Amino acid sequence: MTHYKDSPYAEDKVFHIIKDRGRVYDGNWDTYPCRFSDLKVFKALERRIRHGAAWEDTAFYHQILGQIESGEHLWGCENRSDWDARCCYLDVMIRSIRDEGYKLMNKRTFHGGEEVTVNVGRHGQFLFQDGRHRLAIARILGIEKIPVRILVRHRQWQTMRENLTALAKKNDGPKPRQDDASVHPDLADIPGITPDIFRFFTGKEDHEFTG
Repeated sequence: MTHYKDSPYAEDKVFHIIKDRGRVYDGNWDTYPCRFSDLKVFKALERRIRHGAAWEDTAFYHQILGQIESGEHLWGCENRSDWDARCCYLDVMIRSIRDEGYKLMNKRTFHGGEEVTVNVGRHGQFLFQDGRHRLAIARILGIEKIPVRILVRHRQWQTMRENLTALAKKNDGPKPRQDDASVHPDLADIPGITPDIFRFFTGKEDHEFTG
């Protein structure tokens, strides 16, 4: 989870989805110990999908209802009726992803915002930013890969990207070998990045960024 700003809700401790797009920030916003699967929304969707629990029987339902009734407008909901309709929409989303697979938003049969958005921490770890429902549903249904957008990068990670780019240019843009898979999706635009180079620059194994 990203922890950039204070909020009573872990999923709201994130960057501004518009003003911070493409920014690079230093700091400890990438060290928050809370995991995405700890969120009430994840636990509610897990109960709904795996056990058929009613929305009203989840802590998430009552958390959001309380926020709406206190005056917050979430996903266009202004009252309980709106929130119940939103939960029905989530059921449509679940069925669509389960039956048709995870698709880009512009190819979906239901309304939605942008793709799931993440931030990249200092070691290349992906941190949740936006798209909690789609991400939770995909994980619960066991979908291994989904498209995401990157919003913010940590300064240390961005510095490493710049150093790797400079190295590639110095080496006249080395081409990856046939058996070289990109060790990190956010390095795919830099040619010749092998697991050994990744470990040298980060001190991490190439699989650790998924944590």
